[in-house]
Amino acid sequence: MDWKQYRMLADADKRNEAYYIIGLDIGNDSSSIAFYNLNGDVSEVIDLSGGYGKPSIPTVVQYIQETGEWVFGEYAILNRGIGTEITMTSLVAALGSFGKMTIAGKSMTNAQVLGLFIKELLGCVKNINPRAVIVGIVASVPAYFSESAAQELTDAFIHSGYEKELIALISDRECVLTHFYASGDAHDDGTLNLLLDFGSQALRGGIYQTKKDADELTVKCISSLSDETIGEGFIMKDVRTLIESFVDMKRMQSKEVAQLHEQVSAFAYQHKDMLFQKNIRTKPVKLYYNFVFPPAAHTVAHEKIEALVQPYVLGFKNFLIKLFENAQAETMQKSDIINVLTVGGGFEMLWARDVVQDEFSDKQVVRYKNPKLEAAKGAAIIAAQMLGLKTAAPKIQLIDLNQIQDDIGIFDDGGFITLIDRKSFWWDEVKPKLVLVTEDVNDTLEMTLGMLTHAAQKTRGAVNPDAKPDDVSSPKHVLTLKGLPIRPKRTTRLQIAPKFTSATELDIQVKDLGFGDIFPKTEYEQSFKVKL
Repeated sequence: MDWKQYRMLADADKRNEAYYIIGLDIGNDSSSIAFYNLNGDVSEVIDLSGGYGKPSIPTVVQYIQETGEWVFGEYAILNRGIGTEITMTSLVAALGSFGKMTIAGKSMTNAQVLGLFIKELLGCVKNINPRAVIVGIVASVPAYFSESAAQELTDAFIHSGYEKELIALISDRECVLTHFYASGDAHDDGTLNLLLDFGSQALRGGIYQTKKDADELTVKCISSLSDETIGEGFIMKDVRTLIESFVDMKRMQSKEVAQLHEQVSAFAYQHKDMLFQKNIRTKPVKLYYNFVFPPAAHTVAHEKIEALVQPYVLGFKNFLIKLFENAQAETMQKSDIINVLTVGGGFEMLWARDVVQDEFSDKQVVRYKNPKLEAAKGAAIIAAQMLGLKTAAPKIQLIDLNQIQDDIGIFDDGGFITLIDRKSFWWDEVKPKLVLVTEDVNDTLEMTLGMLTHAAQKTRGAVNPDAKPDDVSSPKHVLTLKGLPIRPKRTTRLQIAPKFTSATELDIQVKDLGFGDIFPKTEYEQSFKVKL
């Protein structure tokens, strides 16, 4: 059913046991799904493991060439390296690149593959009710999700057959906070809460200050930070490197080495718990290599495991220091934080929980039995709110003082060249951009730096494929470049490297790269300081 049709129903008609309102969290490492219980007015998780204790499933898709069969989740991981199967991982990280792959002689896009996964995931709703009709879906996405990534994820829903049920894409932090505030905890005026989201791609943190309004809760993010080097992706690389160090791959044929790498990935997935999550102090871990010939066993001493963990412990502690230093408000102390929310699969690891325990008091820390599931629960609540149902959670208006709200770039010849994308964070590294000057350069060149507002941001996170830049732009600064080599139009390339020094201050470095051998680059360089 189209979600717009469902929203028009009377409240009594909406509460049909066959109707399901879904919150979907498609993570780069694992995915989970929740539904809004219309009778209990509460968000509940759908156990995708069938009761085996793993409500989330790995975001992995595999195609078995011999049988033409598609396999999803944990089976796709454990089946790696058995034959000539094609295994696809990191599907969410690839969104926005519009990449393609060849499967069974046919070209497939990332969106098509992810669409197959979404269809499989939503098919699990039938497991709890064979008569289930999905009437609305909110998908949780990373706060830094680009416009192109959002568009490609929307395409994936189209390929899954659920485009009419998709209501919106909402940032994961808004979903988590919505579920937290549904319990009625700590949302008085001025309350400070710290959200730590430890996932496969990065450790992300934000300090949020609440302000109570009549109809909604304004949540202001006064500090946010992200560090991918502490993400579980790097941890898995360390585990694989350790496991491979015990295998002599040089003796293998090239085809065997490829299969062995796949088997090592599956082996690392199975044993990460012992090496990183359980981290059983003082006890060694024995690894049984039953996928090599002859079979072998190797013992990993606990000192080796501690050595693997220690850099991540130090990185986590330094991350917290920087997070408080970056606060765009008055100086605050850790004791000012009322609640520390710990979500994401990284908090299944004992050492990560220990770091938080060392830094904050028991009274502050909010722990979850399944930390991967909070975003899906919150997404289901937001879906219910957007479909006109009254929920226990207040509607949230999220304001981030650290995130760029508009595209920042150069107005050129009636067009706009983006230097910094909206949704970027000021502490992000910005890659330099090349700009071809479309006018004659006579020693002096003026460039207008400004912001361009997107109509899409007015849709509260919903994907609007028809959204285009507003006609009205707001130029802020004129950058005057003096001393440039004299050249005709379209023969001067400039490298423009912007870098934020704070949330409101920008350094811009401009270099001359010339134009091939005819107009070689020079040593010209000029810097500008811009206050936004």
